Amino acid sequence: KGTDCIDEAGFKIFIREITVNNLKGRNIQFVFNIMQNGEWLENLKLSLDPEEVLYDDSVWQCSIEKDEWLFCYPYSQLAAAGNTQQAFTGYMMVMDADTNKVLSRERVTINIDDVYTDQDADYNEWDELEEEDMTYRGNYQDIIIEWREATEGSLKIENGILYHTYAVESSGGMSVSANIEYQYVTREYPLSESDIKKVLDIIENSNWAKLEKSYGVSPDERFYPETIHVKNSSGDKTVTYRSGQAGGTPRPKEFNLIHKALKDLLDSYK
Repeated sequence: KGTDCIDEAGFKIFIREITVNNLKGRNIQFVFNIMQNGEWLENLKLSLDPEEVLYDDSVWQCSIEKDEWLFCYPYSQLAAAGNTQQAFTGYMMVMDADTNKVLSRERVTINIDDVYTDQDADYNEWDELEEEDMTYRGNYQDIIIEWREATEGSLKIENGILYHTYAVESSGGMSVSANIEYQYVTREYPLSESDIKKVLDIIENSNWAKLEKSYGVSPDERFYPETIHVKNSSGDKTVTYRSGQAGGTPRPKEFNLIHKALKDLLDSYK
């Protein structure tokens, strides 16, 4: 459903087969959406009608001859919605049709060099995406991992999305000053289960579980707070480090490990 690829070329995405597991009795909807620079291009979102899952392991197989599950994006639509000089990131998502919650997603990066702009392009020559199995594992959607610092902003994984919040000065910089007006900006990056697992593995292989609730200088002194919040299968825990002028307990090395893991994940999506 959505815009037909006629009159002008762009790109089309055809889903040949999708497997979903452990969703029997749920109403699900298949949605394809595109983002660029951490922002959803909402006017490019296409979806199929909701369907009930009848079995624990259900497979949808589609026919390209019948144009089933064909998501089309004419070039002019891309140009109007985003910057054609930069890559677009597409997400094939399985959503709960009743709660609108994302159950699973697969990512593909689309560069404009891969898109035909010739009005007479032969659609039959376009490449198809690889098949992907999309399996719902609810525990990854329940994970929360957040690093937050008073002046630098935050990096947070929640509901399978990485949220990057940072301060932007009126001069275009990215640090906070008492003498310059600034505002906080948030970008979001949908993650795969493997992305989340990498960060979880780093946390679970560290001494995070043994950390106290707070470190650094006394709360009675002037300080800048840095916090890490982790909610996983082991529990829900927040640790705060208060940096001050001198003294106090050392900053735990786990702060560097977790912050770096989130930062590396962010850099992989930029």
